[in-house]
Amino acid sequence: MQKFKFEIQFDANVFNLSLNGKTTILEMKQKLFQLTRLEPQRQILTNGVGELQDHKKIEELGFQKKGTNPLLLFASFFQDVQQKQNLDHKKQEEKEEMQEKNQIKNQIKNQIKIKNQNQNQNQNQYQYEDFENIPNFQYLTFDEILPKSKEEEELLTIPKLLALSPKPIGTNPKLLTQFENKYGAIHPQITEETFVKCLALAKFDAKPLAIYLHTEKEESQAFVTDFCQNSLSNSNTRQILREFIFWMGDYDSLEEKAKNYFKDLLNIKQFPVFFVLENGANVSILANIQGNINPFDFEFQIRSIQESYTIVKLNNKAMMRKTSSVLVRQEQDYEFAKSLELDELRDQEEEEKERRELEAQQAELSRSQRIENKKKQKEKELKPEPEKGEKGTVQILLRTLNGQQFRRNFKEEYLVQDIFTYAELLVPELDNFYLLCPVLHFKVSLNDKDQLNKTLLESGLSPQASLFMQEEDY
Repeated sequence: MQKFKFEIQFDANVFNLSLNGKTTILEMKQKLFQLTRLEPQRQILTNGVGELQDHKKIEELGFQKKGTNPLLLFASFFQDVQQKQNLDHKKQEEKEEMQEKNQIKNQIKNQIKIKNQNQNQNQNQYQYEDFENIPNFQYLTFDEILPKSKEEEELLTIPKLLALSPKPIGTNPKLLTQFENKYGAIHPQITEETFVKCLALAKFDAKPLAIYLHTEKEESQAFVTDFCQNSLSNSNTRQILREFIFWMGDYDSLEEKAKNYFKDLLNIKQFPVFFVLENGANVSILANIQGNINPFDFEFQIRSIQESYTIVKLNNKAMMRKTSSVLVRQEQDYEFAKSLELDELRDQEEEEKERRELEAQQAELSRSQRIENKKKQKEKELKPEPEKGEKGTVQILLRTLNGQQFRRNFKEEYLVQDIFTYAELLVPELDNFYLLCPVLHFKVSLNDKDQLNKTLLESGLSPQASLFMQEEDY
């Protein structure tokens, strides 16, 4: 079967195809897709007179079997332009919506921030933290746990003590075992936490911190043994110390600087040394017991501290309940005010949305009215179509941006402007475009006044021409 040869020009490229006569134009476009990567539905194939229809076969279109048939290939831009406009419009709407949401969020955040600042100024915050979940808590300095003040330094300057040793001050792991082996297992419950952590627990749990400094020095053994076996093993004393945080430190293992500091701080004259700290707004010493002491006197002093501390604790709880009630009411008022604010913001947002919709409707109505007026004007300006077969008739095939084709006859003395009038009547919503005929090297826009005033005969469009509408690219 003899094949037809084609030379197809696309922009600055030329493609050669050899196809049999049964091949359809659509199949030709599919082959061109492999060469140009231009989708078949966007391809416009023309022989210079008119567009080649997809369902037509090559042998039906009167092509030469000998030699090469020239064809022109164009790309339709209408679909791309429309999709880009839709995408840009959607992105703009999403951007505006996100800006509005962020604005509302920021307003609410600022309101909550101001409210929290006011609350922090008007209340004492009692926070209970899960210390077990704080990594390396024992390495925190005292400054990071308690507020610093001049009064506090005058009462007790624990940070200076901590700075004397690079290691945290804690219970010697072997101390408790050695203590029980020598003095027995009957004693108050001793925490094995570090000294710094005990200070923090005393503050957050609102308990006094009892501290026993133990020594095994020979000159102090008589009093130390009596204290450990009699005072600390007393059942009443052990029961009272359950309300304390009880920490035991190995005085002998402290560095020399730390020992000297304790001596100066507590005025240590002899051992054993037992003192009680209150870690409230300031750190203060509630008791400082040294040397030989009767177990009953020791019990009396510890009980007195515990009872006075219980009264203070009850008063604090009552104050906290009262403060909590006030805070609850303030929080409810704040939530109600915030709810009103949100409702007002929603109403404003709804009003703004309705306003934009109304403006869009008015703009669309105005545009529709403008297009309708333009269409009526072009109907008046369009010159009458000559009769078919009339001498001096020019047949024009006009292809619009969306791929539609329109045929109309014009007189050869009509102006190019008359074809534009006809095109504007067909597509009144398009304001800027030009007419293109690649075969005749014809390209005219609405701004080419000289070309618009030429007759069809002078422009070379007689007796027939195929023109493409293309949107101006700015």
